[in-house]
Amino acid sequence: MDDPNALSPARNRLLPHFRFIWGGKETIRGNWFLGLIGFHTKGYPRELWVYFSVRGFLLWSTGSAVAAYFVGAAALTWFFSRNPYNQISYADLVLPTRWSELRAKRGQAQIEEGLDKLKAKQYGPAFMLLNHGLARKPDNIAARLVVGEMFTSFGYLSRAMQIYRAGLPYAGDQPRFLNAAFKLAEYMEDYALLLDLVTEAEKVVPPELNLLRRQLQEKRLLAYEKLGRYDEILALHAATPAPTMRLQIARLRALSATGRGPEAIAELEANPERFGLLRVPHELMLELAKANGRSDLCLRAVDTLVAMEPMRHRFHVLKIAYLAEIGAEHEAMDLVDGFFLRFGGDPVAAAVLLKALEGHPSRALVEKVWASCQTFGLAGPAAHISYVQNLIKLGALSEARREFGLAVSKIQQSRFADNGWVEGTSLLLDNLTMDSPSTRNLLQNYASTRPLGPEAYRTLVGTLYRSEQYGAAREIALIGRNRYPAIQGF
Repeated sequence: MDDPNALSPARNRLLPHFRFIWGGKETIRGNWFLGLIGFHTKGYPRELWVYFSVRGFLLWSTGSAVAAYFVGAAALTWFFSRNPYNQISYADLVLPTRWSELRAKRGQAQIEEGLDKLKAKQYGPAFMLLNHGLARKPDNIAARLVVGEMFTSFGYLSRAMQIYRAGLPYAGDQPRFLNAAFKLAEYMEDYALLLDLVTEAEKVVPPELNLLRRQLQEKRLLAYEKLGRYDEILALHAATPAPTMRLQIARLRALSATGRGPEAIAELEANPERFGLLRVPHELMLELAKANGRSDLCLRAVDTLVAMEPMRHRFHVLKIAYLAEIGAEHEAMDLVDGFFLRFGGDPVAAAVLLKALEGHPSRALVEKVWASCQTFGLAGPAAHISYVQNLIKLGALSEARREFGLAVSKIQQSRFADNGWVEGTSLLLDNLTMDSPSTRNLLQNYASTRPLGPEAYRTLVGTLYRSEQYGAAREIALIGRNRYPAIQGF
């Protein structure tokens, strides 16, 4: 019979007990491992006690975190160093005071790599790297200018303007960047946007940059003139103690536009030196006289300009075009012979004259100029293009079709840069001579997919409208308005 006082086998084995303590082996004697876990037996029957050191865990966790921090920084430094454009050092990753610079340095590296790829004509990777770099380093004006120009060349004008506008806070001393933004706004004919750009730029341009601030005022005046805000021009002139010459000229234009043309002309006649030297007052007089219907003053101003600079074809062209505009066709034709005797060796002068006559109703004058171009050997691609444009606007479609074929041959032979003129003119002539849904669709597709400027849309709409193709003109006008929303009508 078993002894009732004998210990059972279960009582004889070690019974584990667990406890968390703060200290370590100096508190509990036993077998300790790494200062984290200690084993100790005591009592009878024998009991196993397992102790977990909270302090040990904290020390090991802290040490591991610190080691991981420095090792991770070293690993990231090695990873970034594989890129030859890397600018991030080990100290940048270790020191928290430099963490704010990491994003900018990463962006600068991408920008430099993108610029190098752009020089190597790897446009796709360059464009991607520059965009990513600007997202990290938005104050890099050189990269922002390049990206804006790339968007503009692709025809994404609104996106290019976003790029420029986002860079204005960093462009206080960057006239090239500011001029690019202003030029794009002028090209889009969005003068309200131009005024906003000028206002934002004035906040960041330092006061000591007088020349740049004067350019900003000129852009403001241009926006005021285009928007018809003449009262603000007059108010600005009145509030300026020493108005610039550009502001004084803008004031005369504002007076003329608000019904005070005779006053503006009289003031210009009384003191022309106030408004510029040499030809500037006479050009202004021509502008004011045309706006107020003073043909006598216009002719006098043009004659003065021709006499001042007889070897510049621009003023001779101006006089011939003005005579054609006021219906003095015979006087204009009489000047054509003298024009070609003077500039018979200049193909640019001939092309400029034909370009200036576009839209004038005198076909006889156009034909005389073109015959003179052929006689003097000046019927090159540029002149031929202007001649075709004249024929289209005059409604001489069969002659325009014939001359178009000859112009294309010249363009192909001389590798003349036509900027899409051949394709657009071909589709326009097809639409004018064979009006059908297919030709209309092709022309609309051309107008919607090509990066055309406002003047191209005006030419297409005006030509279609004069040919009584009102539906096609309306569609093209809608496409142009979607691309240039600031322009109300084409």
